[in-house]
Amino acid sequence: MAFPRLQILAAAGFVVILCFFLAPVLRTPMLVTALACFGFQAWQVFPYTPLASKEIQLAPASDDQLRLIAANVLMANRDHDAVLSLIRRESPDIIFLMETDQIWVDALGPALDGYETVLAKPQDNHYGFVFATGLPVVETHILDLGDVDKPTLYAALKDRRDRSFRFVGFHPAPPVPGQDTDTRDAKTAYAARFARKSGVPVVIMGDFNQPAWSHFAQKFKKIGGYLDPRVGRGPLPSFDATHPILRLPIDQLYLTPDIALVDYSRGEKIGSDHFPMLATVRIDPAVAAEFNIDPPELSPEEAAEVEQMVEAYGATLELDIRER
Repeated sequence: MAFPRLQILAAAGFVVILCFFLAPVLRTPMLVTALACFGFQAWQVFPYTPLASKEIQLAPASDDQLRLIAANVLMANRDHDAVLSLIRRESPDIIFLMETDQIWVDALGPALDGYETVLAKPQDNHYGFVFATGLPVVETHILDLGDVDKPTLYAALKDRRDRSFRFVGFHPAPPVPGQDTDTRDAKTAYAARFARKSGVPVVIMGDFNQPAWSHFAQKFKKIGGYLDPRVGRGPLPSFDATHPILRLPIDQLYLTPDIALVDYSRGEKIGSDHFPMLATVRIDPAVAAEFNIDPPELSPEEAAEVEQMVEAYGATLELDIRER
């Protein structure tokens, strides 16, 4: 089970201790099983502990830094004031809010009036979104990437020093048992490769509906050549905000290695089952090179497989920005 690895790890550790109080005839098989479970789960989550090497070291603050907020507000949540207060307090340069219906869009109006660009896609299926920025905008698009009811936000922007970058707001559906894995893998490959295709710095934020250590997240990250600030820093679980124990890191931030990270944190509760995620970045490849590792490259075989999937799946989509 990829989701509750931290919880399984803790439970396995507790069972290991209990084994020493069992009768000898039961102790050995139970201890071996518990240790095997503990070891496997520890191996899976180890990269997301402070014991592992960081992929991204924090860069110093600067006047060119950008503040970003991404939050799944929970469509049924009506604590609009908490979100409005968060926006006003943080004064972010980029806002990406998920699960926004028309009620949310209307309620957010007072906080978004000061942003030059606001792109809202209200929906009643928990996959609506609101994007807002005060930065110069080259273009914005609402993309379906094969899921018409689960749109993706694509924005080509410039920072305050006229440096180009891309922001992608991503909110895919959770895994479904029995789903065609070939189609799912093709969608993963296309979405990851598509966001990186531009050749400029890319920031991806959103509710991935899967934890950072899941196969989906790991494949997305590797195909796109992204870095994860959680690696070597801690899991920073974002869901479920209503349960102090059953929490998972499913709201992701991925950066290409030419983006420097100044800060990454979890915000306070906003009445949702997700915590808001906050980041401060610098679109400065020279600075980023000092603080970021180079992501592992795909093998020639992996690269060929990815390109084949991307070409086949991309051909089924009607996108006018595929090669931009």
